[in-house]
Amino acid sequence: MTEVRVFADYSQIHVADEGAAENPGDLWGDHCVADGVSAVGSLLILRTAVPVEVSVGFRYCSEEPEGGCESFDHVVEASVNIPSGRLVICGPTDAPAHSAKFSVPGGWLRVRASRGNLVSAISADIDADMSDATIEKILLEVWVAARSDPRVIKRFIS
Repeated sequence: MTEVRVFADYSQIHVADEGAAENPGDLWGDHCVADGVSAVGSLLILRTAVPVEVSVGFRYCSEEPEGGCESFDHVVEASVNIPSGRLVICGPTDAPAHSAKFSVPGGWLRVRASRGNLVSAISADIDADMSDATIEKILLEVWVAARSDPRVIKRFIS
């Protein structure tokens, strides 16, 4: 697993194809705020609890991972098309040169985003990224799968 820190400006991070042309503004709506996920084509938006740096773990899986949701607060899945084989994880205002990039099989991928440490992050608010004890933690597990609608596996209720 690779771990990076991403500035979640506007309380969101993007998972996208390196050449994605979709407009993020078209995806951000009430359903994204409520469910924490929105996706179309080559762009997937994940809502975060705080608008500061978050810790993001990335793991490519050869097949759909089993279990593991118990230790997280909020878990969602969505599909994203990565035709270039270069998956980018970034904040909405990050410069492309400073974004985390990963080589993956080209085509449709399924992304499970498991978010944890939300109570501590929300309590710390804009200081959440100042300590490992309060930073929001996100695990992205990615595997090859046909496109399917986003779904909430486990919902966080604050």
